[in-house]
Amino acid sequence: MTDGDAGGFDPAQRDEIVRLRNEEQRRAAALVGVTDIHYLHERDGYLEPSHGVIREVVRLIRQLRPDVVLSMHPERNWNRIQKSHPDHLAVGRP
Repeated sequence: MTDGDAGGFDPAQRDEIVRLRNEEQRRAAALVGVTDIHYLHERDGYLEPSHGVIREVVRLIRQLRPDVVLSMHPERNWNRIQKSHPDHLAVGRP
């Protein structure tokens, strides 16, 4: 959904962070045999379940016709706040 550009501490390094996150994603995907990765390029830390985001997800699902779609769970878990990041919650929202 996002490029992971907020995953660092120095805003001046955002381009490098995006490059690093992209490489990490591609290497992780390759480990499980995935060759096609699709990014929505939403702003990291600001993702919301808006009509535009939903429209893009639906467009990709219709285009790719996957057998399975995995997503985050939309409930906040206060015991594991890292897994309940607002972007992650937004991805799980219906």
